[in-house]
Amino acid sequence: MGVDVELIKNIDIESFEYLFAADELRQIKSSDDELNLFYTFWTIKEAASKAEGQGLSMQLKNVVVIDDHVLIENKKWSYKNIDIDLRYKIHIVAKEPLDSVSLQCVVFTDTLLSKFDNL
Repeated sequence: MGVDVELIKNIDIESFEYLFAADELRQIKSSDDELNLFYTFWTIKEAASKAEGQGLSMQLKNVVVIDDHVLIENKKWSYKNIDIDLRYKIHIVAKEPLDSVSLQCVVFTDTLLSKFDNL
């Protein structure tokens, strides 16, 4: 399983075009929300490369997002968007279907974290 979390911030998308397949670029450029779709593809690709065990050493252009799955060298992976905070784009990728996966957000307070400092 791989996970990627990115803070959504303004970037020059053209600087990253070499990382995307032609169809992905077409979708990004024709989108009403280019930045959101860029980060959607980016987090899926990076999570998939982590799931594959290669991380950013993998050519992300070879990680292709197709509808509801990801292909890496003809291997099919499932992905799921995680909505925790609108400022972030988060995806998990795994070999098994992720339809039944549910996540719970846990917020750590300073008080709770200070208990770990004393261990």
